[in-house]
Amino acid sequence: PNNILTKRILIGIATSIAAVLGDLVESAIKRSSGKKDSGKLLPGHGGLLDRFDSTFLSGAVYWHWCLASSLYDGGDGDVC
Repeated sequence: PNNILTKRILIGIATSIAAVLGDLVESAIKRSSGKKDSGKLLPGHGGLLDRFDSTFLSGAVYWHWCLASSLYDGGDGDVC
């Protein structure tokens, strides 16, 4: 897409979906291992990993989007 607004909307949708998927994947891993919490640093919150699980995947999606954008769009830097 050539429109800056379209690019920003698409990256927002992509990172939002990735954040939800990151949370679901981390929860599935905890369930399959039989753990209720991923740590004891933040009791009652599911552990420290639960605070950042969505950030890991959405950050990776955003980074790859920026990398692809710089390679294919000529690196104009309009979104990243």
